[in-house]
Amino acid sequence: MMVQELTTSNDFNEFIDGDKPAVVFFYAVWNGNCRMIARLIEKAAQKYDGKIVFGKVNIDLASDIAFPQKVETIPLVLIFQDGEELERIEGVFRSVELENEIDSLIG
Repeated sequence: MMVQELTTSNDFNEFIDGDKPAVVFFYAVWNGNCRMIARLIEKAAQKYDGKIVFGKVNIDLASDIAFPQKVETIPLVLIFQDGEELERIEGVFRSVELENEIDSLIG
């Protein structure tokens, strides 16, 4: 699986503290914009496989992750390095916007 489902705060904390930058997608299955962004996340996960890790959090099932991350809008993508949030992309965006953020992170 290219995009790992994160279901507990322990999973989330271990994921963002890993040795690679982490992209975490916060979503809800009932949200049409989230379904659209999910496809972009899947494509990016394939493109950057081995360089960046990708995770996703269903806000309806994992509020213990979403609440501390101050998730107020979905879709939401957070980019972390060494456990620290570097970037926050809220709402609908194009794949080039996500790729630009990732490319600036990995050089």
